[in-house]
Amino acid sequence: MRAAVHLFAELGFDQTSLQMVADAAGVPVAVARREFGDKTQLYMAAFRAVAINEQSVAEKISANFTYDRTGLYHLVDEVLEYALDNPDATALWMQRTMSDAADITEIEKMYFSPNFQNGRRLVARVIREDIDAEFALWTIMWCVRAFVRGGILDEQGQRVGKDDPRTMIRFRTYLHSLVDLFTTPSLRHT
Repeated sequence: MRAAVHLFAELGFDQTSLQMVADAAGVPVAVARREFGDKTQLYMAAFRAVAINEQSVAEKISANFTYDRTGLYHLVDEVLEYALDNPDATALWMQRTMSDAADITEIEKMYFSPNFQNGRRLVARVIREDIDAEFALWTIMWCVRAFVRGGILDEQGQRVGKDDPRTMIRFRTYLHSLVDLFTTPSLRHT
């Protein structure tokens, strides 16, 4: 499964074959086919595996969420830490954002929407009324995914990102400043 998640994350659905996954896992393709079926079934299983991890993170966030600015800081920090700890899962979702395997339509509904909608409900209770909670959460996710996968360009045009401690501090501070922009004035001063 790790091989499948990694290859689908890096190459996308169309560029990944069942043979490539079997080779990366060190098993005959017949074993992969027997365990998972065809490539589409393996792709679905890869998202199911990622969703299980994400569900546990979402439950942790919900259980520890406080309805204030600190709760939102914690939420964005957990989203960032998950992305850093699970780069293949982050890349897999980014592939979907770029319409990878667009004809397989049930993935978002089954594996993304439940956690996202729960997060939206949490965020909506804390942010300013004039801010769209769904777009606020998407903004955080887009920023985190793009940063973790690609970083930023420094003044010399060199790519820096998650492996540079100073850039990580700057990025986390930036995420917290987004929270400050999203929260109501009374929550900003708590």
